[in-house]
Amino acid sequence: MRKKIVSLLIILISVALFLAVYFDFGLYKTPIAKVINVSEQNISVGEGKYAEQTLTLKMVNANENTGEKGSKIKVKNRYEIEKTYGEEYKKGNFLFIDKTGENGKELYSISGQKRDYIIAFLIIMLADLLVIVGGKQGLLTVMGILVNSLLFVGGMHIAGNGNNFIWFVILLMIIFTFGIIFLVNGKSRESLAASIATLLTVSIIGVLCFVVIQLAPNIKYEFLDYMPEPYTLRMANGLLLSEILVGALGAVIDIAVTIIAATKEIVEREPGISRVGLLSSVRAISDDITGLMINVVFFTNVAVILPVAVLGMKNDFSLWSVVGNHGFFLLIRFLVGGMGIIAAIPLSTYIGSIFFKGKSEGAIG
Repeated sequence: MRKKIVSLLIILISVALFLAVYFDFGLYKTPIAKVINVSEQNISVGEGKYAEQTLTLKMVNANENTGEKGSKIKVKNRYEIEKTYGEEYKKGNFLFIDKTGENGKELYSISGQKRDYIIAFLIIMLADLLVIVGGKQGLLTVMGILVNSLLFVGGMHIAGNGNNFIWFVILLMIIFTFGIIFLVNGKSRESLAASIATLLTVSIIGVLCFVVIQLAPNIKYEFLDYMPEPYTLRMANGLLLSEILVGALGAVIDIAVTIIAATKEIVEREPGISRVGLLSSVRAISDDITGLMINVVFFTNVAVILPVAVLGMKNDFSLWSVVGNHGFFLLIRFLVGGMGIIAAIPLSTYIGSIFFKGKSEGAIG
């Protein structure tokens, strides 16, 4: 009965949160309209084939530029048949509207689509699954993600335009590491050991990357995502190093926590084991997860470049051109992440042996 009540409560809260985001039109200053009717015809412009839509929209929030809530307007929209350029809109979509003027007539244009409720749905589903499957541990994971997200958004708002961006990212990484591990694993020697192992591993590969970036020929940053223009070489190097460190952090945390837990278990079962024997035992365990984690990092980076590669080839760029320009930075992140995973194993084992060999587990302090 208790589980049924908890599950019902989770469902009710989830539905309420989703509906709150779905109907949050009043929070936007930008005019928002709902598509209530679509008529479409195919046209040709030069060698291109397009679909031209006439959209009937109903305003869902009041705005002085586009009329009162409930008023209806018509907007033209054009997109390429292959959908490389432009976007197709369907009945039920919520669109951001801009008012324009031409020859004394009132015209309207679409500046984008409201998708926050889709993101909210996915986040709510993830949180629900974590809580239902993981129980208390899942709830702590959700809390950790929420706290880290708020810290990240707030931090980017404060220091996103600063010249010392890399130092701020390093500070955030320290907070993220201790926050995630201690929140999920609790306040223990195991959590402290895993945090130290994570930060030590990321620090080593970070220093290594910094030295390589400084000694290597200047990198062409024109294809680095979201690189501001104009930029200094120092700013570009800092942004790249920040991406590398944050990308490696997640994988290293996972490996460090796993290895520290395994080290603790082995030492408790065989208190007299030597550090060489301990490393050998942990290595046997790590063989099962190292390859999987490296592939996770690989496919994560492939997922980033996949849409860029498809769009590039649609616009007559070769696959090798896309991979050579955009894929260079993804390759760096993948290689550094892989090195971090491998380096985390002996480092975590050594730190774990220091914390647990000959010592009993206890709370910090």
